[in-house]
Amino acid sequence: MRRGNSLIALLAGLVLAMSAAVSTAGAAGLPGAVADGGTPKLGKNVLVRPKQILYTGDGSGFLAGPGKAARRPKPGRLTWSSWTGGAAQGSGDDWINNCVPFCAAGTFSQHAVAVTLFRPRKMLGLLVFTRMRLHYTHGPNPFTHKSSESLKLIRAGSQLFWNIT
Repeated sequence: MRRGNSLIALLAGLVLAMSAAVSTAGAAGLPGAVADGGTPKLGKNVLVRPKQILYTGDGSGFLAGPGKAARRPKPGRLTWSSWTGGAAQGSGDDWINNCVPFCAAGTFSQHAVAVTLFRPRKMLGLLVFTRMRLHYTHGPNPFTHKSSESLKLIRAGSQLFWNIT
């Protein structure tokens, strides 16, 4: 009986390893998103289906899932409904620091958004989405009063950053 259990455990482990390999191989050909600016590294800050996307250099604005907004926010994960070679669709919240009286002492608020990533291009040797559109689903951005924001991935030397257009 023990030998049979060992064989079943071995086969289950092989099936899990093979499915992980297939998943990784499938994701390898897809464009990634720059989840945090700076020197791009695949698997570190260039990811397929990232849980968060930092779009400001100082951390005062980022995309993540719903959670607890406060001085020290506890965000959830972005939810991705599709991710293809041409575009990605997701949803979550735009977490914005009011920076009052200054950013380190500011409070974060969260605003529901639909996220669209598109226009994949090679930048610094990596296939990445170079455009991001945010559509505020429960009213406009309280700071810009716009219902949508567009961001463009820009290169500065050997680094990549999101820039609001």
